[in-house]
Amino acid sequence: ESGTDSCKMVEQCLTYRNMEIELPCALSDLPTPCFLVDVDIVMKNCNDMLRKANVAGVDLRPHVKTHKCHEIARMQVGGDKSNGIIASTIPEVRYMAADGFTDITYGIPVTTSKLLPLMSICYDYPATRVSIFIDSKEQLEDIEMFYTDPQAADLIAHYKDTHHGTLFGCFLKIDVGYHRAGVDVQHDEAAGVELAKRLHESKPLVFRGVYSHSGNAYNAASKAEAKAICTLECKHAKKFADALVAAKIPCPTISIGSTPSCGAADKFVGANEIHPGNYVFFDRQQMAIPVCKSDQVAVRVLTRVIGHYAEHLLCDTGSLAISKDLAPQDGSYGSVEGTELLLTSVSQECGKLQMPDRIATLGAPSCTISDAQIVNSKHANAAVPAIDKITPKKRGKAEEEEEEADVSAGSKRRKLDASAFPRGSLLKIIPNHSCLTAACHPLYFVVRGEEVVDVWRPCRGW
Repeated sequence: ESGTDSCKMVEQCLTYRNMEIELPCALSDLPTPCFLVDVDIVMKNCNDMLRKANVAGVDLRPHVKTHKCHEIARMQVGGDKSNGIIASTIPEVRYMAADGFTDITYGIPVTTSKLLPLMSICYDYPATRVSIFIDSKEQLEDIEMFYTDPQAADLIAHYKDTHHGTLFGCFLKIDVGYHRAGVDVQHDEAAGVELAKRLHESKPLVFRGVYSHSGNAYNAASKAEAKAICTLECKHAKKFADALVAAKIPCPTISIGSTPSCGAADKFVGANEIHPGNYVFFDRQQMAIPVCKSDQVAVRVLTRVIGHYAEHLLCDTGSLAISKDLAPQDGSYGSVEGTELLLTSVSQECGKLQMPDRIATLGAPSCTISDAQIVNSKHANAAVPAIDKITPKKRGKAEEEEEEADVSAGSKRRKLDASAFPRGSLLKIIPNHSCLTAACHPLYFVVRGEEVVDVWRPCRGW
């Protein structure tokens, strides 16, 4: 059997089509684990952010890395594919260019190994203009050396003809608090100004402005704190942009933000562009701050109960279907919609579901989700009762020791009525970090209510 044939066989197994599913269909028709996307919630989230940017008088350059899916990217820009977007991988850039997006920023500091692939995308899609991030003089020197590389001469010559002699648009990546990447312009403004001057004068590049990412807002303990982070980010970015203008360096764009900071704030004084991304889906991290409510979280992992044990249920969702990000609310890997069940530990392909432990009474908020229902499976041997009719059953006397880590080991757990969740029952897990959870799945099953209406195939790879 050839490698190609093997790939085709695996690909077939990854799709719903080998199950002979016809759309629309019921959730019970789907393989598990799988990723559910509520299209109406996604559309509302996208429209809400577009409206927020419009009211605040700033441009929205949305990030597409959360979903990596052109159907959602179109919603983020209100159908205007000339609106700028940000992507985090080369395949994402190509995927979005192929769909007709014409202003795409590659959203991590670039190395020379990425330059030819990015140029080839623009060669294949001449209407698309790619911009890059630079945050060091070494990066700039590498790009300028590449610009004169004889091995790339033919491609560069073509590129010069179609893009007015330049290779890429360019943003100076600045650090105003997150401390992951970027020039720390609070501590060394002069170095930032000097680098911006060189970018502005560089032949291969068109300097477009400054870009800051407030990833530190993900650690905010409240909406007020996330808003304060946004305010400071705008202030520091504007101060640096003013320094550039004073040095006669045009700075047309001051781009700031993240989902928690942009979700918490309504005004972005000093900035003229925001670039959140996670807001299309939201997740339990965003609920914890909170910058969203449970009914704004657009995604779930559909899972089946596959075993009953003394103090837990086993489901077919493990780390490869949910990720291993822990919830700030309760230290779990996710919560089950419509119940108090938490995903308390995960192996590669399965996970333990348990009732909350008593640590929650010491200050961590409960994660009960009251506005949804358990899904009954046609494969279940009994109907799932209403939540308020669950009768706790006595705890078992012994537990098997698990090799995987139990995130609440040693604490006392509330009693679980396993009979309320028959083997084969379908449950929906709300993910902690939707970006990583989405990346675990090759297909998105698009739902309206309890009906599956479409299947989307996101971009994958690096």
